[in-house]
Amino acid sequence: MGDSRLQPAAYEIQSESGSRTTYRRRRRVVQSTDSSSDTFAYQDGYIVITPLKFDWTDHDFIGEVASWNLQLVEF
Repeated sequence: MGDSRLQPAAYEIQSESGSRTTYRRRRRVVQSTDSSSDTFAYQDGYIVITPLKFDWTDHDFIGEVASWNLQLVEF
């Protein structure tokens, strides 16, 4: 995972029509500085394949919660 991100900036007028004004938020992409990251390679024009695993489950704590013997109460 790289260190690139979108950095919000100011708003600019996109169009004006009578009493209606439409604004667009300007965003700036902060370039990656870590040459060993996938983001750096992507921003440099390379195709990157990044296998990711996204699991925030605290598997060690599941047994602890089970020992609480919680019961479902219907109303």
